[in-house]
Amino acid sequence: MQALMLLEDLQQHWLSPDVITCNTCISACQAQPWWLAIQLGLSPSTIYVTPSLVTYNATISSCRDTWVEALALVASLLRSRTSPDVVT
Repeated sequence: MQALMLLEDLQQHWLSPDVITCNTCISACQAQPWWLAIQLGLSPSTIYVTPSLVTYNATISSCRDTWVEALALVASLLRSRTSPDVVT
């Protein structure tokens, strides 16, 4: 939740997070419910930057309790024409 608050705080101060900031926040969400990482990083309604391979990998790692969502993210990664790596 603090990761979302950080991003909201940035926006309130007219600052735009970059992909590194977003990826860091997604990684911080790994101790949170998996859906929070998806909402933060890859949801069209809240996306802040173009997702990178690191964005996908961090979000997929957050889905360790739900393989269905993890596979959906891999499919999304492939549709984005991003090449998976060994982490994916």
